[in-house]
Amino acid sequence: MENQTIFAYFYKNVTGKCFSESPFDVKINDKILVLLSQRYFSQCIINLDENEFNRLITIPNLTFSEEGIIGKGCLRPVFNKYIIWNNGTFAVIRNKEEFKKFFAPIETPEEALSFAIAITGSYPKYDINISKNDFVILAPVIKGTYVKEVSNGFKVHLFDYQLCGCGYHPHYTVDYLVTKTGDIKEISRQVIYKLRYLMCVD
Repeated sequence: MENQTIFAYFYKNVTGKCFSESPFDVKINDKILVLLSQRYFSQCIINLDENEFNRLITIPNLTFSEEGIIGKGCLRPVFNKYIIWNNGTFAVIRNKEEFKKFFAPIETPEEALSFAIAITGSYPKYDINISKNDFVILAPVIKGTYVKEVSNGFKVHLFDYQLCGCGYHPHYTVDYLVTKTGDIKEISRQVIYKLRYLMCVD
């Protein structure tokens, strides 16, 4: 088991105490985050109950990054953290700086890809099949995910989309620079297609 990378979900509240019914069902990951490390690797989702949600939304200038590595959801947000197995025990990676400290340096294209996915929430896409019945295509050429080594690290080409709000929910290609020291920066973003109809997601 020491050479396997494991991925699991932990549903937690903001106090950090896991619910007794937390589904600690361990499964092999989807071949993306396994590239980052041969340590145990898990994802922790903080699922807010109503009281905790009401308390958090009253905090001025609250951002998702203050409560986890990646924010998901709209009016009802959840916040991602990661759980790893290290030196015989589980440890929680609570923010991007802790993640960088644990996994840097980034030495290969595969590590850069996994690092960018884990930190940003953007996703890889290789087969580009877009329904023209549902979407308006805005880019003449859409390249699938790739990683290119550059002088100061790696350029990682991923995808993202606008989930929340009312509108046409555009999809994007996003390029990130991942340095070998574990810094990451968005360097470009291009709208590639959008819905043909208005849709509201909250």
